[in-house]
Amino acid sequence: MCFLPYGRPVAVVAGATFLLGAVACGGSVAGRSPGAEPGAGDAASSDAGAPVDAPAEGALPMDATADAIADAAGEGAADSGAPGDASLPATTEAILSAQGPQCLPCAQTNGCLDPSQGAALCQGLSAPAPAACGSVVGAPAPTEAQVCLHALQKTFVSGCAVSLQATPCVCGATPVVACTDGTTPATGVFMPDFRCDLGTSDVPTIFQKIGDLSHGVNVANSILLCVGGFDCPCFGQ
Repeated sequence: MCFLPYGRPVAVVAGATFLLGAVACGGSVAGRSPGAEPGAGDAASSDAGAPVDAPAEGALPMDATADAIADAAGEGAADSGAPGDASLPATTEAILSAQGPQCLPCAQTNGCLDPSQGAALCQGLSAPAPAACGSVVGAPAPTEAQVCLHALQKTFVSGCAVSLQATPCVCGATPVVACTDGTTPATGVFMPDFRCDLGTSDVPTIFQKIGDLSHGVNVANSILLCVGGFDCPCFGQ
């Protein structure tokens, strides 16, 4: 089953830069070609007996609080090289490796981590993040790399994308139409990172800014949409 990007503003997502175009399973992402082999998740996700929307074991609810996410992320987290938050893995690859033996190879095969194909890595970001992100990532002088790693890790820890849809990670328990129209505040686990890094809680404005890969939260988002678009087995499916 294909990973679906944000549910309502399809035109915005499809018109944004690399990795945010509409993706068919095993197909190409806007602006680049797929890897030589189909996503390694094809076989792993073909179990017709498993309900797609069943929560992964140990997954937090879609509207879990930031404190609950942080507590969960600290349990059994990978060894960190990121200053300021001992629970953060040091690299994008470390986070994907922790999601199963085929997650990282699938991401690599399909160019999701290849800068020559327009991809970006969390640890490749060197700019400081807004000071407001300090309380989100647990660092007094946060960097965009930390925001990226935090958002990426939090997505997997929360299980918000276990249904192979990205929208719950932004909207949480908020109804999708009201969330993506900006008429009701979004409550998804991605929102603290979007809010601090992009300086807004307005979802339509976030979608307008989401293609700017100088922001760590957007890089995390692009990686998630890519591995999901190529049906990589990273989301507990």
